[in-house]
Amino acid sequence: MNFVRHQFNVFLGAVSLFIGVNWSALFAQEVDRDEFFKRMEARAMSLSKKMADMSGTEPIQLIKPREKQEQMILPERQAPQEYYNALPGPPPQSIEPVDNGSEAVPPSVVYEDPKGDSFSEIKPTIEELKGRYFFRPSMALQAPTEYAANLPFFGLITDNLDSDLGYALGLRAGQRLGNLEVSIGFGYHHQEYSNPDFKSVNLISAEGECELLSLALGLGYSVPVSEAWSLGFGLDLGTAWRRDSVQLFPHNNQQLQLLFFDIDPPLYTESDSEFIYNLRVFLDYDFSEVLSCYFGYRLMGVPDNGSFDQVTLHLFEAGVGANF
Repeated sequence: MNFVRHQFNVFLGAVSLFIGVNWSALFAQEVDRDEFFKRMEARAMSLSKKMADMSGTEPIQLIKPREKQEQMILPERQAPQEYYNALPGPPPQSIEPVDNGSEAVPPSVVYEDPKGDSFSEIKPTIEELKGRYFFRPSMALQAPTEYAANLPFFGLITDNLDSDLGYALGLRAGQRLGNLEVSIGFGYHHQEYSNPDFKSVNLISAEGECELLSLALGLGYSVPVSEAWSLGFGLDLGTAWRRDSVQLFPHNNQQLQLLFFDIDPPLYTESDSEFIYNLRVFLDYDFSEVLSCYFGYRLMGVPDNGSFDQVTLHLFEAGVGANF
């Protein structure tokens, strides 16, 4: 009997000890989430202070008490975007287009007629593909042509002069407006010519040259052929300074040489400003986002210059340009 009472007393003592140890856990009051985190933060700061006292340093205040936030009450009827904007956090920012000098190339847009089977496609313009402005230096080979000259030697001598292969240097800059191009061009042209049997006389030969400095305004139109290639044509109108010179040489004939006023062969030169025009056809190939290759043909009409007749020049151009 005493043994059973002793076991019962031990059991009651164990239960009492368990209840005493876990009293706060069994009968703890419920707290909300914010209060729970506040207590954790306070406990962490208390431990930090104790560790600082033990080490003899200042406590590290890394945790700040949470500020109480007011709960936002949303209206009953609101658009979904307004519900999203009302959520806690930074306000939504509108994305503005960034203007960095190069516009994004829109892809081709295809529209389908809902009432039929027809389709229409809208392609990007040259301005969207290549850029608004361009700068294009170029070199050209000037095809051989024929010059007619009326030289005031021995009265008036008229004959033709055959030219050699010439060259030209050009520089063009302009702006694109959709598929249109408005530009200004500057060029220098040089070509030499000769006639070993001038005026069908075996005693005289002629040699000379023609130089041109041109400045013209141009209007062109280009269309994209592929992603990198474009085809265009244009018309230029402007002015040019033309200089022609020719020199006669006697063929080792002493009597003929005595007819000249001095010992040196006679030289005849004329220069004047002329109205010119250009007809252009060109291909442009983009090999990078900024640079492109240029290939073209240009027909240039130049009026007469005094004793020298009008001439038509054929130029085959090539160059490397910049688009921006």
